[in-house]
Amino acid sequence: YASTVLRRLLQNPRLQYLPQTLFNGLSLLSSAGEATWKRRIHVKQKVVESFLEPPKYGLREAPYRIDIDALVVSAEKLPLASSSRGSYAILGSTRVAVESVHWLLQRGVKADRICWILQEDVWFTCLEAMRPDQWVSIAAICWDAFLFGQEVQDIETILEKHGVHCRATPEVRPTGRCTSCITQQELASLRSLRGRIFSYGRVLEVTRDAVISELGTVSTGSDLLVVDCLQDWVGQAPEHRPIFEVGKISLQLVREVADAGPPNCCLAAALIAYVEAQYKGQEKKQNSLLTPTFPSRTVSQALRHEALAMRSESKLWENREIASFLMLWRPSRLAALSMPDLKKFIEVRQDQSQRVEVLLNLERLAGPIQHKV
Repeated sequence: YASTVLRRLLQNPRLQYLPQTLFNGLSLLSSAGEATWKRRIHVKQKVVESFLEPPKYGLREAPYRIDIDALVVSAEKLPLASSSRGSYAILGSTRVAVESVHWLLQRGVKADRICWILQEDVWFTCLEAMRPDQWVSIAAICWDAFLFGQEVQDIETILEKHGVHCRATPEVRPTGRCTSCITQQELASLRSLRGRIFSYGRVLEVTRDAVISELGTVSTGSDLLVVDCLQDWVGQAPEHRPIFEVGKISLQLVREVADAGPPNCCLAAALIAYVEAQYKGQEKKQNSLLTPTFPSRTVSQALRHEALAMRSESKLWENREIASFLMLWRPSRLAALSMPDLKKFIEVRQDQSQRVEVLLNLERLAGPIQHKV
């Protein structure tokens, strides 16, 4: 992936690749290999900040009260603290929470010693449906769901029927969306906790043998280990801002290349780099091409973002250079498309009458759609 994107970027005469080279941050290049050399250059730098950083576990105070005799750890410390505990409580609906449940079960902890406490039930994306060779068929399924769904939950029902989305508790209709994918094996692990998954709102207090939340208390038994998986990079990300400013680039997700799967941070970063290389110093034009966005946390928010993406994606495909970058080099799941599949996909998306129907339905279901940067 990286070498493919790099080759495409290096077609721009503004760019030069300097492997095994150190830069002192000011004006001096020097060798990082066996050969010794130095070279002084004049550069005009842009500060690059990323909104896509992983959560900084352990660098925050818990957003709930912890009794003096309660034991709470973050997910990366679970292997060190997990031996021979009486019971376990996993907090949060993040990817790390899913991995923590699966990890405990894989190591022989009985399901009746684990409880999973969520703020709200969430829909997950099935990893198997996100395989590159499934992209066209999944896009068609999503398109039909957006076109024919009469209610918000109708869309999720169609996506669940075709193996695109899934939920840990089949009897509950989730209102939230998780930004990560899970495997069928992980889904089976979550469903083995039947009767021990609690959607009780915000956690208020952790004691030695209970977790107290806004909507109820989960009594877990003695010798409780609580695994805090509440933090994720989405929750920590600041409000989005213009991607391109004078002397500064703020890496964020890009609405125009958002799709039904998890956030594609690599594609967003590569596209931002390409637009920066193509349109030097033209911040206004750059920002007109790429719109910052953030992952969806609720079902309605996901539909709203889909409608916004449909309204803005044509800007990229009408730009010959960017369309060439996305389609000929295809630094994403588009790389798996055969030419017949690609033609079929384009034909569906270019059916203007259907596009209007889909947009109107999405906007009806999602509510008022406004976005300002």
